[in-house]
Amino acid sequence: MIFQLNEEQYNWIVNGGDIINEDVYVDDVSKRGSRNVANLTYSQGAGYNKGNKSSADMVKTGLMDNGNGSSTYEVPLKGGLVSYNITDINGTEVMHYFKRKFERQQTEINIQGERYELDMEDAEWERFKSTFLSKVSAVVQYRVQQFKQHNPDIEFNQVSIYPVPSSSNFNVMMAKQISGVDMINGLPTRQINTEILKKNTNKLEKDQDFIEKNKEYYDSQRFQNNSNGGTHLQGVENDMNKLSRYADINQQIEHTNEIVEKLLTRYYTLNNQMRQGNVSPKTLESLAELYYEYQNSVKSITKVSEWYDVIAQKTRNQRLEKIAKALKYTKGPSVEERSGAIYNILKQYKMLNGFNTTNTTEVCRWEPVNFQIKKMGNDVRMALKNYFQPNEDAEMVKNEVEKAMGTVIVVFDDNVSGGATLSDICLQLQNLGLEFVIPITFGRMRTSYNQGRNIIINKPENGFNYRT
Repeated sequence: MIFQLNEEQYNWIVNGGDIINEDVYVDDVSKRGSRNVANLTYSQGAGYNKGNKSSADMVKTGLMDNGNGSSTYEVPLKGGLVSYNITDINGTEVMHYFKRKFERQQTEINIQGERYELDMEDAEWERFKSTFLSKVSAVVQYRVQQFKQHNPDIEFNQVSIYPVPSSSNFNVMMAKQISGVDMINGLPTRQINTEILKKNTNKLEKDQDFIEKNKEYYDSQRFQNNSNGGTHLQGVENDMNKLSRYADINQQIEHTNEIVEKLLTRYYTLNNQMRQGNVSPKTLESLAELYYEYQNSVKSITKVSEWYDVIAQKTRNQRLEKIAKALKYTKGPSVEERSGAIYNILKQYKMLNGFNTTNTTEVCRWEPVNFQIKKMGNDVRMALKNYFQPNEDAEMVKNEVEKAMGTVIVVFDDNVSGGATLSDICLQLQNLGLEFVIPITFGRMRTSYNQGRNIIINKPENGFNYRT
């Protein structure tokens, strides 16, 4: 006879019933003046999550609460490493609440079609934070014991906390909380400057070793119910071909901004001349030429983005909004008013003849759209390496690394799903000579294999092969 267990039942058996009823979840909703408020509670062994208003969005804390350093929500990483995750995250908004808490930003959640502002009593937060920090300390103690089993002569003098670079301040603030603990495993703590590593795709490349270990998967069909989507490896090659254009795209954006600076200078000069009733034909001609050059330069941003699609076997261009962002909120008149004014001046003085110009082009500065790892499929993310590189300030990196030598390195991140970014961070730190790395995150998140609307990427049947 075969019994099928769901994840909750499985965890109950494996972990001795520790995690079934210990979570952070919404236990109450109320009206506070004009605000709809959803209250977060931190339940420790108080029975099932009675009255949970949003079971699809919560943070499981059962393994955090048991205090055992060897018991975490583990995710394998490259290089034989394991990420030790203190909680298990279901949904996103409760996690966002914790991420935004340090920056005093609000987080809203949808409950039965209504929007609520998440809130947590200070006493609840302090209790949660205290348990969290105790669990981090227990994990470090457990891993240090393992390090010493393999190398009995090793002696550590400190625990160094490295917050993974992030667009939010959460990792840095949590690293401060961790390093604020007087002692971890009897060792003093300090924080490593997060700036020693920077996201930099200039040296991004395929991880041939990882791909070879998972060759059967990467040679198989990528999408469910879509044989025209190519293989996983072809998906990797296509994304690499797009990314290889970023240097030229950035260079073209810089060139476009140089032109727009000249164009705006001519426009302001001409405005002064018009107020004084003394318009220079030379200034008008220069404005028209720069306007035409600017329009062509903006179009060239997409032209230099051309990449080769190995599945369709043809070249493609990336859409402008995917690779460049117009900076609309600059000083002076609005971009729309300024753009229309320049066009109307040229039209008024009949300076558009011979130029393929329109009044739809916004005259503004541009910046590259930041490369976002999370927008790629997990199969592609795992097949690449060198997302991060040491900071160009080599002296600062050298000083930070020297201070961290001979210490336990706790790499702290807000969450882990597939593990591509965290793997890369840890390997880059090891390349700098920081050997004893312990990756710890706030929580594990589900790995998404969705690639746009109704497009599902096939998962590796038995997970990825991480053998070293």
